[in-house]
Amino acid sequence: MDKVFDIFKKLQSTTKRNAKIQILKENQDNTLFQTTLKWLLNPFEITGISTKKLNKQVPYNTSPIQTWRDMMVYLSENNTGKDTDIAIVQGFIESQPEKYRDYYKQLITKSLKLGIDAKTVNSVYGKNFVPVFDLQLAEKYFEKPEKVTGEFTLTEKLDGYRLAAIIHNDKVEFYSRQGQPVEGLIEVETDLSQFCKEKKIHNAFFDGELVAINCEELTSAENYKIVTTTARKKGIKTGLKYMVFDTLRYEDFIKQTCDIEYWKRRALLEKIFEDNKFAHVRLLPVLYQGSDKEMITEYLNKARDKSKEGIMINLNEGKYDFKRTYNLLKVKVMQDADLRIIDVYEGIGENTGKLGGVVVEFIYQDKHYVCGCGSGFNEKERVEYWKHPELIVSKIATISYFEITKNDEGGYGLRFAIWTHRIRDDKTEISMN
Repeated sequence: MDKVFDIFKKLQSTTKRNAKIQILKENQDNTLFQTTLKWLLNPFEITGISTKKLNKQVPYNTSPIQTWRDMMVYLSENNTGKDTDIAIVQGFIESQPEKYRDYYKQLITKSLKLGIDAKTVNSVYGKNFVPVFDLQLAEKYFEKPEKVTGEFTLTEKLDGYRLAAIIHNDKVEFYSRQGQPVEGLIEVETDLSQFCKEKKIHNAFFDGELVAINCEELTSAENYKIVTTTARKKGIKTGLKYMVFDTLRYEDFIKQTCDIEYWKRRALLEKIFEDNKFAHVRLLPVLYQGSDKEMITEYLNKARDKSKEGIMINLNEGKYDFKRTYNLLKVKVMQDADLRIIDVYEGIGENTGKLGGVVVEFIYQDKHYVCGCGSGFNEKERVEYWKHPELIVSKIATISYFEITKNDEGGYGLRFAIWTHRIRDDKTEISMN
C-alpha cells in the first residue's frame, strides 16, 4: 500500500484537474490503486462504519485480516456496522504502520478526499469504471414552456427530502440525492421490504420523496419543516412516508441508462402499487394525463389554493435522464398581480414582426419598478397586439410571477413573469395582491 498512499498524497497536493488526470494516467497499471480508488468512490460500496463507530469502545479482537485488499472484500460483505466488524477493523488498523493508520481510517469511513470525482476517474479509466450516482432533475417550466409537447402527466411537486431506494437481492438501501446512504428510516424500510416481498420484487430502483406521514393535511412549508428536521437527524427517523414517483430496473440504474418511456414506467408503478396497504410507502397520485396545456395553469392554481409548492410535468415519451432534463419540468406556485402595461416590444426569431412581450409597471416596498413580460402570449395575441398596441398599453392586466428579485442594477424585477390573458377593464390602479 506504500505506493498507493504516495499516489493519494500526489492527488491531494494538486488542485488542478488536468494535473490530477495526469496522475491517474501515470498509474493506470497499478491495480491495487485502481481497485482502492474504485472502492472509495463507488457510492454503492457501504462499510456501515462511521468515524463515531470506528472510535467506539468494543472488546478487542485480533483481526484475521492482514491485507487491505482482503479488508475491502470483507467490508463489502459485512457492512452493517456491528461491534464484531468494528473490532475486526480496529484490529486491522492497529496492525498497520502508524504513518498509514489515518489513511486507513478515512478509507474505511469513506471520508478520504482526493479532489476528484467518479466522472473524472471515468474519463481516464473508461465509462462506468466507477458507478455514478445521478438522479433525474427537473428543468423550470416557465423558462421554456415550449418544451412541453405531446401528452404529459401532472403530479404534485412535493417539498420534502429526495430519496432513492435501491432493492438488490431483496435488500433495501436508501440514498440521498447526492448518493449518500440514509439510515434510520425503520418504518419506511420495514414497509418497503414487506411491499417488495409481497410483490416479489427482488431487484429494482424507486425514485421518490420523503414527506410527513400526514402531509396531505399540511402546507408545503409545514411539511418541509417536519421532513428536514426529521430526515437529517442521526438515529431512528419516524413519522415519515415515502412517496414513489418513478422506477427503473436495477441494472439500468446501476448503468445509469434508460430506454423506457415515462408512460410505461408509470403504468408499471400503477400495476405494482394496486391494492397497496402500506402506510409508509405510497404512490404519488396522478393529477392529470393528456395534452391540454391549460391544465398546467389549472392545477398550479389548485396547488396554490392548498398552499402546496407546485406541480411537476412528466413528458409521457420522455426517458429517465440522469441529469437535469426537459423530460421533467417543475412548475412552482405563482403569484398574481394587476399591473400597468406601459409599452410593448418586438419579438425575435419566429416572433420577429410580432409581439415579443410587454413592459409592465409594478410596486415593491412602496417604489415603482418596470420589467418585461414575454411568456404566456398565444399566436393570435402576438399578432394583434403588435399591430394594435393601443389595445393593451396603459391598461391594467393580471400578470403571474414566481417572486420579486433584485437585478444587477440595484432595482427589482419579476421572476418568471407570465401573461395570463386577463385585461382588467374594471381596474385603473396597480395591485400587487
